[in-house]
Amino acid sequence: MENLFPAEIALDIFSRLPAESVLRCRLVCKTWRTLLNDTNFADIHLRRQLLQLDDAPKFHNHLDVVAGAKVGFIFLIEIDDEGQLVYGEYDENDEQSYKTLTRINHPPIEAIIHDWVDSCNGLFCLSVDHNGFQDPVYICNPITRECTNLPKFMDFKVGKSRFDYDDYLRDKNGIMVSGFGCNLSMNEYKVVRIYYADYRYRDNRVGCVQVYTLGGGGSGWRSKGEISYKFLDRQGVFINGALHWLEGTGKIVAFDLADEKFRVLPAPPFLDDKMVLVSQLHVLGGCLCIFHYIEASESIHIWSFKKKKTSCYDDSSNKEEEEYYKSWSWSYEFSMNIDMGYRLVYEHCPSALMKKGRVLLSLGFSNQISSLASYDRKTGTVEKLMDCFEEGSFCRKTIHMNSFVSLKSLGEDAKIIGSVEMGGGEE
Repeated sequence: MENLFPAEIALDIFSRLPAESVLRCRLVCKTWRTLLNDTNFADIHLRRQLLQLDDAPKFHNHLDVVAGAKVGFIFLIEIDDEGQLVYGEYDENDEQSYKTLTRINHPPIEAIIHDWVDSCNGLFCLSVDHNGFQDPVYICNPITRECTNLPKFMDFKVGKSRFDYDDYLRDKNGIMVSGFGCNLSMNEYKVVRIYYADYRYRDNRVGCVQVYTLGGGGSGWRSKGEISYKFLDRQGVFINGALHWLEGTGKIVAFDLADEKFRVLPAPPFLDDKMVLVSQLHVLGGCLCIFHYIEASESIHIWSFKKKKTSCYDDSSNKEEEEYYKSWSWSYEFSMNIDMGYRLVYEHCPSALMKKGRVLLSLGFSNQISSLASYDRKTGTVEKLMDCFEEGSFCRKTIHMNSFVSLKSLGEDAKIIGSVEMGGGEE
C-alpha cells in the first residue's frame, strides 16, 4: 500500500481530500504519514482548496475564499459554564450536515471574554479581554493543533495626549479595533490592531496602529503610526489582500497587507455619515459587500465591490487613492425582505452565498448567534436550520476552512494544543 503511486501522484490525490480525511490517511502507514506531514503538502492542499472554490457562486471571477455547496464554521459556545470550540458544516447536498457538530480538541475557553477576529486559510484569531478591551493575541490551527499567544498590548500612553495611564486605569475608555488576514503571494499572515486611547471624544480620537507578522523573525508588533479614521467596527473585513472598515464619516477604509498602507475606497451612492450607522461590511459571493439595513421595510440591500477587468488589487504602490481604485465600482446585487419576528432587521446577517440560489443567514443579537437559517432568493422564504442555543447558552461563529497551514513552519514558537506546555495532558 505504501508504494502504490509515485509521491507526486499521491500528493495530487491527497490534496483533493478534505483535511479531516487527510488526517485519517496519516494513520495508514509511515510513508503516507511522512508525505502528508511535509510542509510542501500543506501548501499544495491549501492552493487546491482555493482553486476548487473558484467554482463556487460569486459576483465576479477571482480566487478568494467564497462559499459553495458547502461552508464550514467554528462556533464558540458556552456549554456547562465552559467555552467550547465546535466545528460544523452546512452542505446543500446533505440535509443532515448542519445537525452534526464536532467539538474541537481544545482546552476550555472563557467564552464571555473572547471574541472572533477572523479565520484565514485554516488559522483563526481570537481576541482576549485585556484591561477592558479585546486584544487580538491568540492564533490557532485546530487541524495541526498548533497555537500561539502574541504579546499583549501594554503601551497605553501611546497616543494619549490628553490622558495619562492613571486616567486609563480609572476610566477604561480605550478600545481596540483589529483584523486578521494574509498576503498569500509572500506566505505572510498578519494581525492588525488599532488602539484608541479614549473613545468618548469622537472628534478627537486617534488610533495607534500596530502590525504583527506571524513568524516575522522576532520583530514582534511593529508600529505603523497613528490614524485619524474613526472606525465603527471592532473587526476588519478581510478580502482581496486587505482589511476593510466602515468609518464614522461614511468612508470605507482599506489597509493593504502587502504594502501596509491605508486607502479610502469609493463609496456606494447611498453611504454617508447617517447611512453608515445602518450598514455593515461583509464578504459574500467572494466580494467585499456592504449590507444596507432598512428597518422600515424589514429589508437588506446588498451591494458588492467589483473590479472590472481582473480579480486582484493593483500592486502599484505609488498611485493616488483615486487611481488605485479607479477600475473598481459598487454594484447593487439583490435585496432580502425578512420577517422572522425579530425586533431589528440588522439582527439578520447573510453569511454565505450558496449554489442553489440560497443565502445562509446568521440570526442573533448583541454579537451573538441564536440560529442559522437559509434564505431562498427566488421565493423570499426563510427556513431555520439550527438553533445554536440548543447546543449552549452563548454562541459566536466565524466561517472557517480547515487546512494544514503550520504556525511552526511560518516561524512562530507555537505550542501543541493539549500538551504539557499548554497546561493540558500528554500529547
